[in-house]
Amino acid sequence: MTQSYFKNYLQIYFWQGVALLLNFLSMFIVTPLISSNPVIFGIYSICISLTIFLSYADLGFISSGFKYASEYIPTDDRNGEIRIVGFVFYILLIFGILYCLAILFISFNPELIIKNFNTAAERNIAEQLLLILSLFSFNLILGRVLLIILGIRLDDFVYRRISSIANIINIASVYYFFNDGKHDIVGYYLFCSITNVIVNILVTVIIKNKYHYDFLLLMKSVRFSKEIFRKTRNLAFSTLFATFAWILYYELDTLGIAKLLGTEKLALYAICLIIINFFRSLLGTFFNPFIARFNHIIAEKNIEKLKNFFSQILIITNPLIIITITCIIFFLKYLILSWVGESYIDSVRIGQLLMLIYFFSAFSYLTNILLMAQERIKEMNIIAACNVIIFWSGVILTYNDWGLYSFAVFKLSAFIITGIYSIYLTKIFLGLGWLDVFNKFYGLLFVPVLFIISSHFIISEFLIIEKSKFMMIKVILLSGCVCSLSYLVCYICSKNFRSTIQSVLIPNIRR
Repeated sequence: MTQSYFKNYLQIYFWQGVALLLNFLSMFIVTPLISSNPVIFGIYSICISLTIFLSYADLGFISSGFKYASEYIPTDDRNGEIRIVGFVFYILLIFGILYCLAILFISFNPELIIKNFNTAAERNIAEQLLLILSLFSFNLILGRVLLIILGIRLDDFVYRRISSIANIINIASVYYFFNDGKHDIVGYYLFCSITNVIVNILVTVIIKNKYHYDFLLLMKSVRFSKEIFRKTRNLAFSTLFATFAWILYYELDTLGIAKLLGTEKLALYAICLIIINFFRSLLGTFFNPFIARFNHIIAEKNIEKLKNFFSQILIITNPLIIITITCIIFFLKYLILSWVGESYIDSVRIGQLLMLIYFFSAFSYLTNILLMAQERIKEMNIIAACNVIIFWSGVILTYNDWGLYSFAVFKLSAFIITGIYSIYLTKIFLGLGWLDVFNKFYGLLFVPVLFIISSHFIISEFLIIEKSKFMMIKVILLSGCVCSLSYLVCYICSKNFRSTIQSVLIPNIRR
């Protein structure tokens, strides 16, 4: 980690911390108001899920384009970079148009994805929300392009800084749309969509001024290029299967629940997804800066440097992630009950099962980044295929008997199998044995996890759970304290963890 990269990481993580705080505020303020009507909340959750589909509307060309565009940054070849970004923009626009038309069609036929509306008003709300999603889909595409421009420079914090301001406005606006019996979910969703447009406009201006970016050249480059297509197609098409498999695994569970079990069951699942997706976005934000860095080291053809960098990140992140998810699992019941009340008690077990999918996430994220950087598509496709096959085959066979638990159990089952495979790939890459992997990356976690379990049993004796903002704050602060103390316990008890952190932080702080 050089000084410049280290500073970029710090800024990215600082603004992610701000986003984390705002997400907590959103959970604390917005979600209880929106979830007061479970059916409407379920409909709203579907629209949020459908938004994610645009993340995959590129046939793999965003990942491929990001890799090759980042290679122009060290040489400051702005024209070469813009030509690739423009080509990716072109691909996104094509599929963005298809996505817009598909959502527009569904907005007039919402029964295609939602099972049995109770009233005409509910159907009307679904129509309006889907229509808004369709009309603002092109803004989501622009946001992705802006993030590519910033991401290849490890400057994505610029976008997060502006979007954090917009999130504060969105959170404050909830009191206008939900008050005195007023429950205007459509108005709130429209307002948030408009603020996102303003975010993209401001970020565009910043990019123009800060980097003297030639957006005119970018617009001229939004076209098909045979040269760039030949350069990027192998990696892009090779990841196409993985992309569609990722959609089937990650994004279709809410639609499956809505169609198979109805929106009331979806609301129970959606409460868990807010927490799960929040943690998933946090992990994505943490690991994403390393994508460009891995590509830089791959270009240098320095495999030992890559192994050392990979191992450092894994030693630091694996304990932090496992300690965090363990703490969330043990305190999840108190969080949900104080947040949205007893009517969501059935969400607790589902949420605990879903949180366990992140047990191997440090290995999974880093292995996926490594496989992409090394263009090892076969292994990526194995992971993606296993996730889909295990998850959906299990759901189809058991949802009539297990209900929502079917979705949680088999999502976890898929992650256990693919997580072990990721550890296997890591073991081979680092040249370690299974026992070495356990001792190096998991052996240090026994004492911190034991501390969390003991703390939970002691604290739970003094918690009187009720739905209230005060109780929710109390639960968050208590669990946060336990989590922080567990990090400290890990730091004190593990020499390897302590020395790795010191070797990364101290030299950069001295600079």
